Amino acid sequence: PGVQVRRLRVTLWDNRPDLVYMIGIDIRPGRGRYRCTNIVTLTSHYQIHNKSSYKIQFAQLCFASTVSDPGAQATYLSAVPDCSLAFHWPRLDKDQLLCLRLCDVPQCRWSGGFKIDSNDSLHINVRDASGRMYFLRVEIVLQRATYFIVFTDADSMPAPIRVDNFSQVPVTFYQTGVQCVTSVRAHSSVPYALDEPSKPQRLTV
Repeated sequence: PGVQVRRLRVTLWDNRPDLVYMIGIDIRPGRGRYRCTNIVTLTSHYQIHNKSSYKIQFAQLCFASTVSDPGAQATYLSAVPDCSLAFHWPRLDKDQLLCLRLCDVPQCRWSGGFKIDSNDSLHINVRDASGRMYFLRVEIVLQRATYFIVFTDADSMPAPIRVDNFSQVPVTFYQTGVQCVTSVRAHSSVPYALDEPSKPQRLTV
């Protein structure tokens, strides 16, 4: 009895890279009349639950691009509100960072990549073409052999960062090493979450 994770490799015949699926294996003893039986449960290692009000599209970081690429688009996964689905990395040899964008937001950009292989709770910052920010909350919880990645609206909770500008002039800031710039007018405040959760948590003003 116990929990394991195994890679299931599928070889394709058209010279495309092999498909690799991460399979969680949960082995536990039965009860009652099945007490002499070991029950083996196979599940996807990652399961996405969209409990937000948005339709969300997901991509591995290496495929998250604004350039029209049919090969990359074939790897995208979409989740409507109140749905759950299994997730597998399209390429295990690339950075295992998940990106998302909101299908309901016109000209929505991809979020920064974030890890989903450890228990965590964080805000995801998603921007549109004008730089406007939209926040989602994600909870990542490991239960037995599966990571559950649960997305919810972040409207009812404060952002992890709030920038207060009490000066007489506008101020701009950005996450150090990231190109997304945010402006704060004089005598105003702006809620903020890191544009790139996997990069150093530093701001430059």
